[in-house]
Amino acid sequence: ILTDRDMRQKLAAAIGKLDPDHRMVLVMKEYDRMTYSQIADVFDASPGTIKSWLHRSKRQLARLLKESEVF
Repeated sequence: ILTDRDMRQKLAAAIGKLDPDHRMVLVMKEYDRMTYSQIADVFDASPGTIKSWLHRSKRQLARLLKESEVF
């Protein structure tokens, strides 16, 4: 059984393995609560591109967490 501390460590490690741009999109959306348009402005990209990056980052994050036996 994983403790909360173990889970936080594994989550941080998995996030650290994401592509840097995808990691930043994830952090901006989920932690900073920025809108797709705001994030798109930062990256000079379309909101659709940001949605795609976020989807990929979440999918990769889920795979990494599964590999580290969090799920």
